[in-house]
Amino acid sequence: SDDMAVNLQMFLFLFKSKYRRKCHIQQIFVCLVIIYSSVFNVMCSAKCSDVHCMNGECVNGTCVCFDGWQGPSCQFCGGKVRLSQLSGHIHDGTGNYSIDVKCSWLVDAKPYNASIRLHVEEFATECGWDHLYVFDGDSVHSPLLAVFSGLMYKDAYAIRRIPEVVAHSGSALLHFYSDVAYNMTGFNISYRLNSCPSSKSAVNCSGHGVCLDGVCTCDAMYMGDACDLEICPNNCSYSNGVCNREAHRCDCDDKYKGEDCSQVAEFGYWEVVQPKDFQPEGSASHTAVVWRDSLYIVGGES
Repeated sequence: SDDMAVNLQMFLFLFKSKYRRKCHIQQIFVCLVIIYSSVFNVMCSAKCSDVHCMNGECVNGTCVCFDGWQGPSCQFCGGKVRLSQLSGHIHDGTGNYSIDVKCSWLVDAKPYNASIRLHVEEFATECGWDHLYVFDGDSVHSPLLAVFSGLMYKDAYAIRRIPEVVAHSGSALLHFYSDVAYNMTGFNISYRLNSCPSSKSAVNCSGHGVCLDGVCTCDAMYMGDACDLEICPNNCSYSNGVCNREAHRCDCDDKYKGEDCSQVAEFGYWEVVQPKDFQPEGSASHTAVVWRDSLYIVGGES
């Protein structure tokens, strides 16, 4: 039948794509079963009287999706979503995102003359293949602020930090692209208008300061743009040093070193060098240099 021919064509297309190179030869049969099962499940649908329309509404037993959403239960992104609330969340849908999809979200803050601050809550995509682009404006021709791909935040796993992204034009366009094979759980990104830097999306200044005109004034024991750094970490390991509040550092006893005085000096120690007249730009690589009795590491995740 025509339906069977369509199913077969879709199956062959998926098999010829990256699914094949992702499988070992001895696992091809298992992969074929998984692929065909996935195709079959996607093609099946249920009435919305039995399934909740996640990003749409039920009309005469069928889910009618809002703009920018697709799927039997409107559970997948697909198209363009426009957001104009003072705060909200941007996500790809429920479960794993669709393969071979393009989705866009436009955050419009022009009526408020506001900046838009984006905070990554969860992010897991196929590294190097599925990307999220963030533009400072309302089109892909606007200045590019960031590109995200790979595993950054998922359940208990997290890289050290992901910088917040701020759009100042009054609009922020997020564009997501996934290729024809292998999907993951996707992303959840929160946004707020005219907010301050923070390590926590729900509060300004990480809960340790006051936000005024986009700038944090930190509480006495915290510092940094987002007030997320203790001036004396770990209370200087208690008896190993004392907190110098004026200098914003721990003054360690002779036997101890480190920003929190937790390292025993005679066994070797690490210190962070922060030149006053030079601030290196962010990077994703590093180099190491040995000079006399010290090892200097420059760069790294920043």
